[in-house]
Amino acid sequence: MTVKMNAAALDEAIAAAGALASRIENARLACLRAVPPGGPTLTSLSVHGITGSAPEWLREQAKDPLGVVRDLADLLSSEDGSSVTWDGSTTGTIADLKQELARRIADDLDDLDDVRSPEDLARVEAATALLMKYVDDPDVTAAVATELGPDGVAALIEQAAAMTGPYSNYPNQYATYEDSSYGEEYDRVLALQDDLATALSGAVATASRSRRLSEDYGRELVESGGPLAPAVLFDYAHRNGQVFGSDFLTSAGEALLEWEGSGEGMYWAQFNGDHPFGTADRNELRDPVVQWMESLSDNPQASQEVLLDPDRAAYLLERQSLGEETSGNAAGMVLQTATIDQALNHGSSGQNAATIATWAIEHFGGDAKAQDGVNEELGGIVATYIRDVDRIAFNRSSAEGTGTYGPGGLPPGTNFPGEGFPPHGIMLNRDSLTNLLGDIGGNDQAVSVIGGAATRLNEVRLQHGIDEVIGSGVDLSGAVGVDNPVFAATRSNAGLQGFLYDNMLEGGISAARDNVAQRRRMAQLLLLPTEFVKVPGGPVGSYVVGEVKSQLTNAFVGNGVSDSISGANDMFDDIQTHSQLQALHTLATSDAGLPVGDLHDTWPVDEHGRPKPIDELTNAEQTDIINMANGGGDGYASAAYSGSLDGRDQLLRQYGGS
Repeated sequence: MTVKMNAAALDEAIAAAGALASRIENARLACLRAVPPGGPTLTSLSVHGITGSAPEWLREQAKDPLGVVRDLADLLSSEDGSSVTWDGSTTGTIADLKQELARRIADDLDDLDDVRSPEDLARVEAATALLMKYVDDPDVTAAVATELGPDGVAALIEQAAAMTGPYSNYPNQYATYEDSSYGEEYDRVLALQDDLATALSGAVATASRSRRLSEDYGRELVESGGPLAPAVLFDYAHRNGQVFGSDFLTSAGEALLEWEGSGEGMYWAQFNGDHPFGTADRNELRDPVVQWMESLSDNPQASQEVLLDPDRAAYLLERQSLGEETSGNAAGMVLQTATIDQALNHGSSGQNAATIATWAIEHFGGDAKAQDGVNEELGGIVATYIRDVDRIAFNRSSAEGTGTYGPGGLPPGTNFPGEGFPPHGIMLNRDSLTNLLGDIGGNDQAVSVIGGAATRLNEVRLQHGIDEVIGSGVDLSGAVGVDNPVFAATRSNAGLQGFLYDNMLEGGISAARDNVAQRRRMAQLLLLPTEFVKVPGGPVGSYVVGEVKSQLTNAFVGNGVSDSISGANDMFDDIQTHSQLQALHTLATSDAGLPVGDLHDTWPVDEHGRPKPIDELTNAEQTDIINMANGGGDGYASAAYSGSLDGRDQLLRQYGGS
């Protein structure tokens, strides 16, 4: 079937569609403005009505199919701009036209190795730009990726890289260019490297997500050339937010790791290339497995599929690389995607997250040592499952065996049945947990994210205790006994914080007393001062673990721990002090009406008359508050102080501290 195309007529049609869309949109808005307040509601004028949806439909038609036909006409264009015909279609459908468009894009890209002039380069630049235009269209991208084949994609990247290498055919530093210089052409090549890698990685990603590539496309791409092609492909995809399909990622990853053998990241050093590729970091491109892991972290399903294999998970999370500036960051990103990011999912992803989390704590709570960049995510896992950590800290029987539970059916000793916690929880061996806490205690970000989750959990526990006291109808003026919910909550809070503090100092409570700086560092990080006044409405668990991902992410974008703890006070050199201050702050801001002695008079207020947050208190103000609560009496401030002391003592007796 012959398809006839006229560029000028297509331009007119595209412009007319856009103009009609604008006229309909403006007319609709004019009608809406003309309707008086309280006037009739016309369905046809709504966003979802015919006049509301028509403009977007027209603009879509201008892009596809009209834009597709126009682009193909341009590729087939004659010198005089007259109509062109194409006889390659059997049906004349837009699908056929897209196939031809993709074939011609691939054909022009395939000329990269033959570039010898600025005009040759311009043709490849135009094809690259056209591929970028359709980078999200699975029909075009799949056709381009299939036409080039995995070996063709790899070859294009390697050919582009060679253009800035020592044996480049173009540009030639000894050649003379009529309208430009060697330097200008070299800059064009650098820009082309960026654009081509962005377009190819995006196209392959889109095609792989649509499952239109062969199952072994990723493996064949890796095996068809050197390590540079997969390194560039994964690097540019990750940088530009393009996500590869799971089959492609697992296939390519298997081939890379088989190629690497047991040499880890050091293996790839022998392929070191010392010339630039666009704006890529040359050092990072030395290790394609690191770049693969970065792309893997963008796909939750593939991340879980890889880490559910214990041997593969152990290798990747312990692997060292010369090509990674901060060892293990890419592996940590994969671990976060597979666990923390999926933990609140009620389906199989949540189950997989708990399974991987349990394995990670057991594995690295044993003899294995994680890379430095993985320790932050291990801390995030502990924080995400802080409800289970709380149970394990106090309940010996609940700390026997490993595995997962849920959804539903909370293990004995679980103190927080509220919604919003991970539906699939974890069962852990206490020794593994304590060993892991000791191992990651030197990582500031890991400690702070655990501390944030524990502090929020304790805030919930104390608020529930207050609500229970008020709801019980107990005589508020009477003595507060050890069975009082507020006393019990503060006792448990101090115990949890003490458990974490002790084990992150590697069990050295008594030894740490000789190292004030280390104690203060741990308290500042683990017990970041909080400003929580009341637990908000909604699922309790979301309030407790909702900040974990944000805290971990901020570490990568420069808003790290050092800024977060800048307001911490030097008095935080004892875990007990913060437990008491947190409880007293909650009582000072509570509207429950509990008798709290002189707490309201002692706690300083801000310019609005509200109790100052803990991190804004001076050392002297903190001392005055603690001394007031320690002064005795039957009020709840004194009970919070005493409950904290009792929780610490119970912890020391249970775990053999000194």
